[in-house]
Amino acid sequence: MILSAVARNAGRQFVQASRRPVVGNTVKRTFFSRSRQRMAHNLEDHFDLAEYMMKMHNPMSEYLYWIAGFVSGLHGILPLLHSNYYFSGMFLPKDNVSLFHRTPQTAVHMPKSKRNQVVNLTKVSKRQTRDRKDKAIEEIRECLEKFRFAYVLKLENQRNNLLKALRDDLKPGRLFCGRNKVMQVALGVDAESECQDGIHGLTEYLSGEVGLLLTDMTSEHVMEVLANHEQANFARSGCISTADITLEAGDDALSRFPHSQEPFLRKLGLPTLLVNGKIRLMGDYEVCKTGKALTPEQCQLVKLLGIPMAVFRVSLVAQWSKEDTTCTVFEEPAVADESGGQMDIDEGPPPVQATA
Repeated sequence: MILSAVARNAGRQFVQASRRPVVGNTVKRTFFSRSRQRMAHNLEDHFDLAEYMMKMHNPMSEYLYWIAGFVSGLHGILPLLHSNYYFSGMFLPKDNVSLFHRTPQTAVHMPKSKRNQVVNLTKVSKRQTRDRKDKAIEEIRECLEKFRFAYVLKLENQRNNLLKALRDDLKPGRLFCGRNKVMQVALGVDAESECQDGIHGLTEYLSGEVGLLLTDMTSEHVMEVLANHEQANFARSGCISTADITLEAGDDALSRFPHSQEPFLRKLGLPTLLVNGKIRLMGDYEVCKTGKALTPEQCQLVKLLGIPMAVFRVSLVAQWSKEDTTCTVFEEPAVADESGGQMDIDEGPPPVQATA
């Protein structure tokens, strides 16, 4: 009751104060009085930012202020987010988990650093893994189920292009030139582990530079194919020289070479001099001697002279037949290579590294 009476009294005073006449430019004001309305020259009484509403100003400046403020905010926030992610692995890490006291359940692994990484530019394939070896063993055993004969071939002075042509003529058979240990495991090293009856007898001949041929061809047919692929070729480093080659001093010995090859011949060890556009040999030079191992420079000189000293030859060593489960020896292998070869499956081996 008291509050309602006070409110009614205040309302009466407000109404009376608003109805009092104005004396001159002054008005007797009370706490509840209000000022008289004054109309301005524009729409300020009805609109905010009337200049923009009437298109009196360009709003681009305001847009620039907003853009500058947004960019400033990003400039301060983004480095903080990046720092959190770099040290904790999260843009917004939880406050209840300390970065220095983490349990194995709450531990966050830092991203792998991209600094000081070793980049290998070599294109050499990796060594054989266990999966590749198991796959090679499985392929050999599948071919043994498919073909009737297995041959051990002795490879001499191998070349990839010549070996590829030989494989084409031996198809549909398969010629495996891989690690000898892998092929021995595929065949079986004893009677208990052999995959076919009596085939473990071939494992003792899988040493040195040899290959394993699985086919349905008879031994006579295989020998005929191998004889057709015997071909002379240029020697490689480590091969034994088969002839004595000596170049005589003068202009005639190197007359076949253009003058632009004189620096290359001099780098190979020849005492040469360019005289009137011709290559002159200043003294007698012994290129190689019979029975001596060839160096890389000697092999290059022999190749430039067009003298082949190596013969690509493949010969039969031993045979296994599925019908009688016996092994037949055609040729006793040379001294066994305990290293087991360094060839890859279905690829040619590296050149022979012989010593004098």
